[in-house]
Amino acid sequence: MQVVREARKLGKQSDIEDKSGSSKGSLNIMTLLDGGSLSRQKVWLKADPPQIIIGTLLCICRMIETKNLKTNAVNTLVIDEVDAMFGMSQHVSMLRMLLSNVSSKNRQTIFASATIPQHSQFIRKCVAEKWLREDVVHVQVSQIHKMPESLIHLHVLCDKNEKLQILDALLRADKPNAAIIFVSKQSEASKRKGLLPSTELVADFLASSFEQDVDSRMKPLVLHEEANINARTSILAEFPHGKTLLLATDLAGRGLDIPEVTHIYNYELPATAIDYVHRGGRTARKPFNSKCGTITTLLTEKELFVYERYQNEIMFESREHIVDLSR
Repeated sequence: MQVVREARKLGKQSDIEDKSGSSKGSLNIMTLLDGGSLSRQKVWLKADPPQIIIGTLLCICRMIETKNLKTNAVNTLVIDEVDAMFGMSQHVSMLRMLLSNVSSKNRQTIFASATIPQHSQFIRKCVAEKWLREDVVHVQVSQIHKMPESLIHLHVLCDKNEKLQILDALLRADKPNAAIIFVSKQSEASKRKGLLPSTELVADFLASSFEQDVDSRMKPLVLHEEANINARTSILAEFPHGKTLLLATDLAGRGLDIPEVTHIYNYELPATAIDYVHRGGRTARKPFNSKCGTITTLLTEKELFVYERYQNEIMFESREHIVDLSR
């Protein structure tokens, strides 16, 4: 939906001609999102064929399979967050179907991501699978810095049972303009035991802590994994102007473009260095925001070695931040 908004801004500056050469005005842009009505989408496609379609992989493939979306006229295909797409087996099969249905003869294909590990090997595989032509061009925006230079990295060493109090103290000291707090996705084992997910645990603690505060904006919003598109839209409509804190798993780690975000808190260590890059990328979003952003990671002693490995892999330096809970 964010991409659609930006595309429509650009589309207003474009003047499209029909087959007869007459002006049709600005670009017609259509969204195909999961949860949408198939019959309604069919009607829209026939009534006013779009020049640009922006949608989820599942929804676009469904429209192709039901022969409601014809791909013979497609000349540009963009796959965003491509490394995440290839990391899930159900996405790979859909990508194969999409790439084989869209003619490669006159097609420009763009695979985009902030993180494509072992990119040379990845490109060779894509060429071998005929997803890309052999004359593929690899564009790397920054070969040195994998994360924004204006991002300040901090870490706090603490016991696991101190994390909630540490997070509360950090939020009160930092007074963030807007912050995203990242927690880990609940494991299946944790679900079977009937334990609360970290999102609920942290949200309940912070809501109780800030209950007596005059500024109600500090009560956190929770972006649930299982929430549908309408619920997610409703939550994000309140952030950051209605509420200051957003609590989420790595669901919010990619693509979320909110320039007002000044602070990121890793309540739990990201599973990989790539996840750290994407979480950190939610702040210090130049050129939209020229201010420094801060990413603070809460660590136990056992996790410090993994965090130091991330520093070497991504090439960043982190400073230890001391939080005194005795005050």
